[in-house]
Amino acid sequence: MSFAEPRWLLALLALLPLAALTWAVWRSEARRRAALGEPRLLLRSGSASTPGQCALRLALGAGALAFCVLALARPQVGFFRGKLKSAGIDVIICLDVSNSMRAEDIGPNRLQAALRLVQELAQGLAGNRVGLVTFSDAATTVCPLTTDIDALLTMLGSVDFDTVGRGGTALATAISEAARRFDPEHKLGRALVLISDGEDNEQTLEEAIRAAKEHKIVVYCVGAGTARGAPIPEPGPFRLSYKKYRGQTVISRLREDGLKRLARSTGGAYFALARADVAPRLLAALARQPGKRPVERETVQRRELFQVPLAVAFALLVAQTLVGAGWPARRRERGQ
Repeated sequence: MSFAEPRWLLALLALLPLAALTWAVWRSEARRRAALGEPRLLLRSGSASTPGQCALRLALGAGALAFCVLALARPQVGFFRGKLKSAGIDVIICLDVSNSMRAEDIGPNRLQAALRLVQELAQGLAGNRVGLVTFSDAATTVCPLTTDIDALLTMLGSVDFDTVGRGGTALATAISEAARRFDPEHKLGRALVLISDGEDNEQTLEEAIRAAKEHKIVVYCVGAGTARGAPIPEPGPFRLSYKKYRGQTVISRLREDGLKRLARSTGGAYFALARADVAPRLLAALARQPGKRPVERETVQRRELFQVPLAVAFALLVAQTLVGAGWPARRRERGQ
């Protein structure tokens, strides 16, 4: 057994001092009543309670309060599978893992900043089907379209530089790989989020635009990097040098013109990864995506048992009302 809201259990610690305070108040009231008249006569008149009767009522009230607290803590046991239906879209995230994504003009580097964005997007897209493709000069599907966001986030942890290809950037290859992962029976509600620095894509840009239009995919581009750029650290355990070409340090810069054109040509939008509000703005744009269709996802939930302690609390309160103030005194009177 577990509790969905365990913080409520801390309230149980207050029950013992509360019960002691209530008992002290009752004793004080009993002494005050005793000063007004003979205790035995008060019992016979039904205007007082015996110590045992009061203790019983106090125990029943404290028990009812304790079980109410347990109900608020939401005890749960076991598991059951259910299905949730909602309206959503299919979103595939294409992530550039080429060497230029090592540049550190966005901290700690472009890829790490992009991975944080993918995590935020995946969590914000819960209820939709989301997939992940990584690419450089080649592309591979890391996670097919799924409503299981936890599974996607788990696979996201394995993404690193050079996990696919030899380090170039081929946008058309990424879009073609993503297109194969969309459901061919549903041409609407397709969105692709492409995160890249846009380098080395001039030769394939037209091909990428044609591929997106052919498959009716709306592309939202996210530019990773800055116009000023940064050198590309050479891979290794220590940063000893930067990538050079003909003896000169290579400066990698964000090429956003091609990314903007790709997004505009497919009906999407362009976003800069360097902006702090990129995730909410991109999620808002995806929420306005037309062509939503029913999405069914399987969930695993625990069985709620709050009804049990709530029923016990109700029974204890009913029992408390049945403990009449004059009953013990009358029984004693009949026994005399």
